[in-house]
Amino acid sequence: MIDITTLFICTIMVNGVLCGTMALYGRTQKTYPGFWVVTASAMLLALGFFLLALRGQLADFWTIVVANSLIVSVWALRLEGLKRFLGITRVWWVSLALPLLVFTALTYGMLTGNNAVLRSLIVSLTMLAFTCIVSWLLLTHARDESRLVYRAFVALNIFFALIITVRCLCWIFLPENRTLYAATPANAWYFLLRILFDIGWVMSIILLNGQRTTLALKRMQARLEIEASTDFLTGVQNRRKFIQRGEGELARARRYRHPLSVLMLDLDNFKELNDFRGHAAGDFALQQVVRCAQSCLRQSDAFGRIGGDEFAILLPDTPLAAAHALAERLQQAMTAQPIAWNAQPLRLSLSIGAAELTPQDADLDELLLRADAALYAEKREKRLENCMDDDAKITTAPSC
Repeated sequence: MIDITTLFICTIMVNGVLCGTMALYGRTQKTYPGFWVVTASAMLLALGFFLLALRGQLADFWTIVVANSLIVSVWALRLEGLKRFLGITRVWWVSLALPLLVFTALTYGMLTGNNAVLRSLIVSLTMLAFTCIVSWLLLTHARDESRLVYRAFVALNIFFALIITVRCLCWIFLPENRTLYAATPANAWYFLLRILFDIGWVMSIILLNGQRTTLALKRMQARLEIEASTDFLTGVQNRRKFIQRGEGELARARRYRHPLSVLMLDLDNFKELNDFRGHAAGDFALQQVVRCAQSCLRQSDAFGRIGGDEFAILLPDTPLAAAHALAERLQQAMTAQPIAWNAQPLRLSLSIGAAELTPQDADLDELLLRADAALYAEKREKRLENCMDDDAKITTAPSC
């Protein structure tokens, strides 16, 4: 049978290594609240078992009262570390006061009779209570993305709770186990399993910390990808993302011989708006264009800002006639609702050019160029109409 003191030394060495491993991990990896508290608990556990191993060489106060109080305090630190890791900031005074209560009870027990069974039951039941609280916290705060690790962590704590329960029963019903240092199978198995439990506890914290870091990196990567493909002002696709989507739709349209149309949108008199109302008013106008257009588009359509006040809409499975009809709806929607900036009305209108994919289009750029040409043709037509209206006003004006 393994000597119990040897198991104490193994416990000291294992927890020392665990503490060092966590310290190295914490210095080289991102950690979350509570990680260093758990690291401190491993060192405290090693100190507690160090005092237990010195039974007979130090006063009983140190090897019984202080040693067991430190071991119970380990659980208080583990609980506090887990709480912080889970984002629980409220202080649980009862859990923090339990080590002090155990210290007081053990001191009183030594002064009044030094009942070894009662002393062991106090320590074991306190650890059992902490184990149940930890299991409850893990069950109620498990994250979906880490549920497997949480479940394994809960199973580990429940397993240790069963070990403590069996340990208490052995203290009560098997007299040969009532001495902590008795070289009995029950004592040996308890301390062996406890070493494995301590390793599992620390490894679970490291796994949860690593998984949270990985998930945070994935979320950051997803956010960066969105930012890299989204226009920061309007929230629609930027030019790069729109071209990427357009090339995919063009390839699909040619493969299945489906129609594909493109609209090019341009805000009329945008330069004058910026010059006379300011760039903030211009930004607001662009946002209104996006809001208006999105209310008319399908989910399958792609909407992107090509540059400045120019936008493009990709219309899969849409012939040119339907694209022209959509262009009319967009222009009507733009002028139908009154828009104000700083309590002053804004008169916004759109020029829109449309083009449909033909076999002669070598790539997406040619399709966009044809839509862009149609856009500028419409803008020239509008300017010509405005000039004719101005001439008509001058001709019909009354003479002085």
